[in-house]
Amino acid sequence: TKVLLLSATPVNNSLNDLRNQISIITADKDDAFEASGISSIANLLRLTSQQLNMWEKESDGQRDKTTLLNRLPGNFYRLLELMTISRSRKHITRFYGTRDVGKFPHRLKPDTHTPHIDVKKRLLNFKDTNLRLEELILAVYMPMSYIKPEYRSMYRERFQTRYNNKVIFSHEDREFITAKMHRFNLFKRLDSSVFAFGETIRRLKERIENYIFLLEENLDKDLPEDTGEMTEEGDFLENDAPALDYKYSIKVNHLNKQAFLTDLAFDKIVLDDIYSQVQAILQENRDNKLATLVHTVQQKIEHTPYNSGNRKVLIFTAFSDTARYLYDALTPAMKKNNLVTAMITGSDKPRVSSRRIEPGFDTVLCAFSPRSKIKTPLPADGQVDILIGTDCISEGQNLQDCDCVINYDIQWNPVTLIQRFGRIDRIGSINKDIKMINFFPDMALNEYLSLEKRVKSKMVSANISASGNEDVLSPEMNDIRFRTRQLEKLKDEVIDIDDARDSISLTDLNMNEYLFELAQYLKKAPDIKTIPRGIYSVTRGEEVSGVIFCFKHLDDAAKPDNDSTLYPYYLIFMDKEGTVRYGSTQTRNLLKHFRKLCYGMDQPIQPLVEHFLAETNDARDMQFYSNLLTQAVRAIQNEEDQASEQGVFDFSGYNNPFAGTTLDDFELISFMVVK
Repeated sequence: TKVLLLSATPVNNSLNDLRNQISIITADKDDAFEASGISSIANLLRLTSQQLNMWEKESDGQRDKTTLLNRLPGNFYRLLELMTISRSRKHITRFYGTRDVGKFPHRLKPDTHTPHIDVKKRLLNFKDTNLRLEELILAVYMPMSYIKPEYRSMYRERFQTRYNNKVIFSHEDREFITAKMHRFNLFKRLDSSVFAFGETIRRLKERIENYIFLLEENLDKDLPEDTGEMTEEGDFLENDAPALDYKYSIKVNHLNKQAFLTDLAFDKIVLDDIYSQVQAILQENRDNKLATLVHTVQQKIEHTPYNSGNRKVLIFTAFSDTARYLYDALTPAMKKNNLVTAMITGSDKPRVSSRRIEPGFDTVLCAFSPRSKIKTPLPADGQVDILIGTDCISEGQNLQDCDCVINYDIQWNPVTLIQRFGRIDRIGSINKDIKMINFFPDMALNEYLSLEKRVKSKMVSANISASGNEDVLSPEMNDIRFRTRQLEKLKDEVIDIDDARDSISLTDLNMNEYLFELAQYLKKAPDIKTIPRGIYSVTRGEEVSGVIFCFKHLDDAAKPDNDSTLYPYYLIFMDKEGTVRYGSTQTRNLLKHFRKLCYGMDQPIQPLVEHFLAETNDARDMQFYSNLLTQAVRAIQNEEDQASEQGVFDFSGYNNPFAGTTLDDFELISFMVVK
């Protein structure tokens, strides 16, 4: 049986995903790749994580992707080459061509809208509203804090989480995190839409009022269990329901009612004020963000089509509440233009404004993008023109009949926006141009993300995991600077995250591109396999003169714990002064440099060859190059010795099989003189 694990995630600044996928494949066998020179997967990933963490902490001026790639253990690259294949848009375009499968569409410059929530700019100022939300105690999610002292130990023991007879999680901790997650969820929903925000406020108010009723009536009852009504699609809580759906029973008479009522009343006062603003905006049609969306869609349809005759628009939101709100608002406006609107979420049955189209998940998607879905056009009255969807359709869907994606909420992470855009940014698209339109909050990005960071820091101030795992938010979301830079770039261009200088992807970490290109060349020029060892060539360099040597170590039994993924082969670039420009641990950089020097050149540069032959007396006087060769071998030996010394600190022990090796232990495969 063969299994292929597919991931659409273009960036991963953490090894969590990789570690988990390898664990599935190896059934947690730590020495599964010992035959390939990897004695311990866990130890290798731990060392690699250390380098990643150090790199993440470096300042902007020092944080360079190339530097990180040179620091990572060679066995980590070997592991990736054993287990992974990575294909990026650039790789497909460069190596596969587009003649048979079609081209990628051209990405137009994105549009960015930052409307104030209120048309009159009086209510629900984003920053001020979040400051009010931070005042909330959220006592309704923390009843354990109000249990009378004489009952506290009983409830603690009843609800605490134990593992191997050890308490790893108290119920107070669980309630604390639940409250902070709800606060963070309010923050996200305000960013999405005033309607979704209002719905969450309404549900929270109802819960508080129910608690107040039970406490004031002095009923001898249990507090109501959490019914999960807050886990509407898109909520941060949704994926964590098992940990947050804390079903417990606490006797009302066991609570300090006065303190509990005081804090519940305080929260209700704050929420009542915010909710009144929400209602005013909705009832008086003052939702400026919605008005901006309607105008943007109408402009695209009536005045600025990006491709002639294409009136399709794909609108993304994280919340099904927002999706329903947009559908109800856009449908009558679009009917005036004889356009069909549809909605797909992960929690509701699809909706569509035309009776000609069945409201099913697949039927709506096929009606929206018939050429890509069913490979045949449909009549205009059988198609969907405006599709509103949540992130349940942001991955794995071909919707490239459409030429415009609108991100109604940004959801913190630039990767999410690019994945959404990927539904229409697909090879073989019928559209020449495609467009991304983003709705950002009405404030500077760095201020917005700093505000999010402050809200989040309140949420994670307690360590909720005894296992030492990372924060519940994804690792790239922890980097405010990273996200600020990428979101700023998205104002001017739709970027490939794996091409961003300060982000890491599998494309950076394996040699798939080089190996593919080499394989293609070997097919075209099979005679290269018959070329004798020791052959050389001469080429022109732009900056540094020197020699690129390729060696083979002859003693396979002396295989070192080195950082070269090419062993028993070594590549090294020595400048004419005898300094190592690229060492044997910098294979990727050297191969890129090598390719840059030689790509597209299939004939010798005759003047350079004649100059080389003249200075070496027709290659009979090679003393200069022989000295460089000796220095290159010594450099390899020194690098291996340093790697062996490092083994003392990473628990693999000191072991240098290269100790005592000489020049005779290396065979010169080829060398290239750079002039």
